[in-house]
Amino acid sequence: MRRSVVFTTAERCDLVISDFLRAGERDGFEIPAYCFMPDHVHTVVGGTRHDSDLIRWITMAKQFSAVTFRRITGSPLWQEGWFDRVIRNSDDIEGIVR
Repeated sequence: MRRSVVFTTAERCDLVISDFLRAGERDGFEIPAYCFMPDHVHTVVGGTRHDSDLIRWITMAKQFSAVTFRRITGSPLWQEGWFDRVIRNSDDIEGIVR
């Protein structure tokens, strides 16, 4: 599947991270690190509450940002699915983020 190049301006990245943060406030997640690539985004997220649900956060973050992006650009934003990796307390998070 060919990915669309969408993250080409700071404004586009800002609107997406803003919606990710809004979903994080709603669902109990912080985003200590993120990196936008032209056709995808990497995020490091961590639950802040006992009921934080990663799947719910991803669903809402993608939904919020897709609606905003389509309203502004008229184009779709996300393809279906995502890739995740669990970072444990014993992992070197600074090295992973670097």
